[in-house]
Amino acid sequence: MKTVSKPNHRIKKRILITGVTGYLGSHLAQAFVSSGYKVVGLKRQSSSLKRLKKITPSLSLYDIEDLELANFFKDQELFEAIIHTATCYGRRGESDQELVQSNVVFPQSLLKAAMEAGNRKFINSDSSLPKEVSAYSLSKTHFLDWGKYYAKKLNFLFINMKLEHFFGPGDDSSKFPSAVISNCVYNKPFMNLTDGRQLRDFIFIDDVVSAYIKVISSDLRVSGNNYKEFQVGSGQAISVRDFVLTIHKVANSKTILNFGAVSRRSGDLKFYQADTSELEKLGWVCLHTVYDGIKHTVESEQSKITR
Repeated sequence: MKTVSKPNHRIKKRILITGVTGYLGSHLAQAFVSSGYKVVGLKRQSSSLKRLKKITPSLSLYDIEDLELANFFKDQELFEAIIHTATCYGRRGESDQELVQSNVVFPQSLLKAAMEAGNRKFINSDSSLPKEVSAYSLSKTHFLDWGKYYAKKLNFLFINMKLEHFFGPGDDSSKFPSAVISNCVYNKPFMNLTDGRQLRDFIFIDDVVSAYIKVISSDLRVSGNNYKEFQVGSGQAISVRDFVLTIHKVANSKTILNFGAVSRRSGDLKFYQADTSELEKLGWVCLHTVYDGIKHTVESEQSKITR
């Protein structure tokens, strides 16, 4: 077992985050460190620590290639929660088998080992996409089914965070919001898009993080059930066309937007909007409008040009 770095000061509660070097995982790690948690992160050996550079000394990081999961959890003190954010989207040409390995087999093994060691809360980062849309969404659905099965069998709380389209500064350029922002900020000659009439729920990354923190800090007791789901979005759907046009306007972009040049994905829904009522019952509030998030993200990207 290889420890990449260890914390150098005392912190209260312990959180484990998978995919800690990713966009969501790194933001969660920063937030929990700031809130006084001891954060343990799982990552790949090849993962960059760039997103974690400000807090690396405060983390305990482990390479998953070096771990035998059952022994790892036996050697660890119990965690307040396991937060699973690691995922493979299939955007880099990964095979279906690689998607299943990353999105089903690994988290299934992690979940079983963690709960058999006595941990009692697992928080899954899920997609709102229907399973029919892609191999990625199908694999996420398969793991969710395993999570529900193990929650009942091993008697622990499985919390599913069903995420809408989140975005913010520094996200992966392969994701739709980041790709649009990058194209517009750098005035790429043109961008081919769908007709943009489909409605989507876009949410700024800071509000996603606050939703996780609210769930972690709440005393969740599910009477007669071991499963709880929260839909994580702004609660407001806008058309993809309006989302793109707002980015274009805020960036004062010269990029030509070719709406209708790309066909929509087969099986995808025309309307997505999170029902945030369960989060709101815990006291969570979405603080950023889509416009606020776009403005902040565009300005962050534009600032790189002048550096």
